[in-house]
Amino acid sequence: MEKKIFNILIIILIIPILFTSCSIVILYGKPKPDSVEKDKYTFKIGYNLYSSKRDCDQLAKKEIEKFKIQNRYVDYKIINSYDNYFPAYYAYEVKFFRSGDEWKSINISEKEIRSYFDMNIDNIEPIEGIWTNFDGSYKIGIKKNESDSKCDFVAIILESEVPTWGKGNIKIEFAKTAYKKVFSTKYYMRDRSKIGTTSSINENGILEIPLRLSDGRTTSVNFMKNYPVNIEGNFSGNFGSKNNISESTGSGFLLSETGLVITNFHVIEGKNEIEVFFPSKDMKINANIALKDKSNDLAILRLNDFNFSNIFTNSIPFTISHSSEIKLGQDVFTLGFPLGEILGKSAKLSTGTINSLYGIQDDPRIFQISNPIQPGNSGGPLFNKNGELVGIVVSTLNAKYFYENADIIPQNVNFAIKSDYLLNLISMLPEEDKIINRRNKLVDKGLENQIELLTPFIVNIKAK
Repeated sequence: MEKKIFNILIIILIIPILFTSCSIVILYGKPKPDSVEKDKYTFKIGYNLYSSKRDCDQLAKKEIEKFKIQNRYVDYKIINSYDNYFPAYYAYEVKFFRSGDEWKSINISEKEIRSYFDMNIDNIEPIEGIWTNFDGSYKIGIKKNESDSKCDFVAIILESEVPTWGKGNIKIEFAKTAYKKVFSTKYYMRDRSKIGTTSSINENGILEIPLRLSDGRTTSVNFMKNYPVNIEGNFSGNFGSKNNISESTGSGFLLSETGLVITNFHVIEGKNEIEVFFPSKDMKINANIALKDKSNDLAILRLNDFNFSNIFTNSIPFTISHSSEIKLGQDVFTLGFPLGEILGKSAKLSTGTINSLYGIQDDPRIFQISNPIQPGNSGGPLFNKNGELVGIVVSTLNAKYFYENADIIPQNVNFAIKSDYLLNLISMLPEEDKIINRRNKLVDKGLENQIELLTPFIVNIKAK
């Protein structure tokens, strides 16, 4: 009896050792296509007690790569993976991408589209032309859409460094709005997923397409026109340059309960009438310039006939941080009015990080930020995660200017004036002590709560 028990114990000990000398991971059946989404498959890799996740991952990648080649896919992405305990396997959900040949397309070459623009030069719209995005991965031709009433213009791939997009594929669809250079837009990602957004051609002639990704992050895809040559807008490259049109718009924020408002100097430069609009209160108030710092593009406005307690029930919640406390990589957010009132009267959120503690040519007055910025954001506040004011949004880098003068094309390079330069102006005000010693009501609150408390004090500024 004892001998039998001993033999059983030996078997129990030996069997795992035998297993470890064999293949510890196996392909669990054949990949099965997802029933909902085309070209999405699930791979199951079986394992035993002595397997590691790393072993399974290595085998999975080999099988996925083999499957890609056998089925003539050009790329793939593992979109999900999970562990199952009985039976024991790791599952990998994989999305495969085919070439652009199977996507909706228009058969037209760059030579043909150039000829089209040459023959219709007097009738083409500002958005029509050949455009290149700033990292050079796409060259597109945008022309009137003659086959689909749902959109007015289509962006056709002329050159692409992304294998899933081929020549002739339709990358973007645009529909006109009431504004000549603003468009309702459908932007198609690498996996053909669609993002709805509003695009615009800014004052520098750059086509800007802001995108909110599926994970909540925001980014912006920007294009520069290569053909036909039709230079419009201000290409001075100076972030504080004077606006030559009859009316300018920008963002700003209420600094004190005595009616002081902060914005950029270039928003109100040379203007005779300044109107400050509080969207949350649906109230417009005229203002005059109290202080200005042209060299740092800052202006403090004073509201006329302003009574804080008659308008607001809560006090101003934010404080001002010194620039020396800001670190590279910190999360920051801004509230403002991109494109003026085109996107609605309420303030819009833009999130990002501090990309550099210095501006162009190591300018110490400026932060470089990754927040997507549009015309109309100028003068808006930049806050850190504690709800402290760290800067004032000032500009997007002038890509046309840098391309012509330095042979480079920057992408999504935006700037904010450091808060220290605002503090210098505040030191000249009789309200300095109250502003500097104000209590921060935003610290330790979530972003949603911070936005709710800040929004009543964010203003839209019009000057003419």
